[in-house]
Amino acid sequence: PSRIGLGRINIRNGVLLLCSWVTDLLVNESATTVLSDSAVLEIPNNTILHFTGIKSGLIMEPNSKLKLGVGCKIIFDSSASLIANGATFTSIDSTLKWDGIFLSNSDADTITNCTFNNAVTALTITNNENAAYKNRTITNNIFNIPSGGICKGIYGENNYKILLKGNIFNMPVYFPSASPVPLIYVGVYLKNSSIIEANEEEIEENQSTNYSLNILGNSFSNGCASIILANYTSNYLPYILSDNIFNNTASVNIIGMNITGTIRDNTFTSDDVPLGIHLINSSPNFYKNTINSRDVGLHLAGHCYPNLAPYVSGEDLVWTGGNNYITTTDIDNIQLSSSGYVNTDFGNNNFTADNSSSYHIYGWIDSAHSIYKTRDNCWNSSNTSRIYLKTYGSVDTIPVPVLNTNNYSCSGE
Repeated sequence: PSRIGLGRINIRNGVLLLCSWVTDLLVNESATTVLSDSAVLEIPNNTILHFTGIKSGLIMEPNSKLKLGVGCKIIFDSSASLIANGATFTSIDSTLKWDGIFLSNSDADTITNCTFNNAVTALTITNNENAAYKNRTITNNIFNIPSGGICKGIYGENNYKILLKGNIFNMPVYFPSASPVPLIYVGVYLKNSSIIEANEEEIEENQSTNYSLNILGNSFSNGCASIILANYTSNYLPYILSDNIFNNTASVNIIGMNITGTIRDNTFTSDDVPLGIHLINSSPNFYKNTINSRDVGLHLAGHCYPNLAPYVSGEDLVWTGGNNYITTTDIDNIQLSSSGYVNTDFGNNNFTADNSSSYHIYGWIDSAHSIYKTRDNCWNSSNTSRIYLKTYGSVDTIPVPVLNTNNYSCSGE
């Protein structure tokens, strides 16, 4: 590959075309490339632009642009970094795709106010133990995800300090021909496959405080799934999902596996989405969400214990969960497909199941609960709940009794 050593390259106004004979450009340690305001750099087909080493990287200033050919990718590894503000990353031919940006054990990256067009996966962020706790800040960007093949906005592995805030994910409209729907268009997919301890200089006494996993104020439209949080770990990871807007998607808005944390103040707008949220072995708090869906608003698989209610502290209620509005048109508001529990007691939640033969809450609960308490909630704007819960594994067809007295006004007061 062609190499650039120590120094700084400034690309100013105008268009620079990387020579077509350069198939792999390697930018070594302590070398920085800067695209200044209104500069345009074109990368020909099948070229790899590779930044590696400490203090090497790419800085893109407002109104700069990278145009990439088919099969092109940009790699940042071994503590190289990407700093981009107000830049555009796009394909040379608007009908074709480029591979995307790969941040592999990079330094603390900051990407804000940028636009990504026609990338197979716009940002891929993968880390080992030396980089898992580096801050990743990705804010106020637009991800225009193309159709054809498997495409994502952001894909990450082993990211324990990440902020995704104020981004817009525009995905293709997908019309499923069969069920289950293949998850080929995804806004954000974060996967954690191993527990990596923080470095000694970063570690805190309480291991849970080492994590900072925040997905805030983003907008997701169309595609097959908006957010997938897949944690193949022994630890539950504490995500904060707040103030996001989820528009129409073909399968599910959120999939969470082995997560805790808080899901609050989110809006799920479409009543045509099959699943609002699908959790696997997860127990987050739910507070002040509006969840519309077609089949099931909150689907629980494995051992899930989500909290949709406050907890009692002396004579006070501390509102970590509750005040949710869950509406489904065809089937149930909440389903528990295996042993678990959903806490709604004194939750001030409003459940609406439009189909009169469906349930507000349906499924299995663990054997620790011989009665289901769900006081101070509303059920289709009334005090009459439709709840069918059985003890997991029981052959008895009689559901557990329900305590659902109500002193809560269904108007939300």
